[in-house]
Amino acid sequence: MSRADRPTPARATRPARFAAAAALLLCGALSVPFADAAGVVLEEAWVRPAAEKQATLPLYVDIRAPGPLTLTGAKSPVAGSAALRVTDIDAGQNVSTRLVETLPVAGGQATRLAPRGPYIELRDIARQLVPGDRFPVTLLFRAADGSVVTAQTEARVRGLTLRPPPQLPESPAAGDAASKPAPGPRPDAPPAKSMP
Repeated sequence: MSRADRPTPARATRPARFAAAAALLLCGALSVPFADAAGVVLEEAWVRPAAEKQATLPLYVDIRAPGPLTLTGAKSPVAGSAALRVTDIDAGQNVSTRLVETLPVAGGQATRLAPRGPYIELRDIARQLVPGDRFPVTLLFRAADGSVVTAQTEARVRGLTLRPPPQLPESPAAGDAASKPAPGPRPDAPPAKSMP
């Protein structure tokens, strides 16, 4: 068989190759695991939208570590401070949360901080956070030997932002001059005489 008779392998066109590369980049941008030198991997860190100076904001993230660790805190430039909370659900499905000093992180499997579970509470939000925003977060851990381990990631803001209700004009206060009717003739007053 001559070279001219050999079948030509199919090749992707430039637009198709570009689209495939863009899809891979987009998938990577949506969920990029961050691993540190100690082997701690942080995935799917996210928060809901928040207003500037909002008091608290839950942060959720999946944590994977090669060995057991203890989560002791977190910090981020978008928050004045952070705390750890757990969610309690009683038999009547009543939900409450409480502060804790630490959270255990199992080794060799995912520890999920999620709604209706343990989470990180960011406090004193420094700026407005809208869907699509990203910001850095550092998690602080204590290893079994007492050493401090840190891991960094980027949290993504996702969810809906509700529009504030429209501002209605203020009603004049009682006794205000604007609330008094305009002066005019009384209904029982005699008609005015016309001048000749």
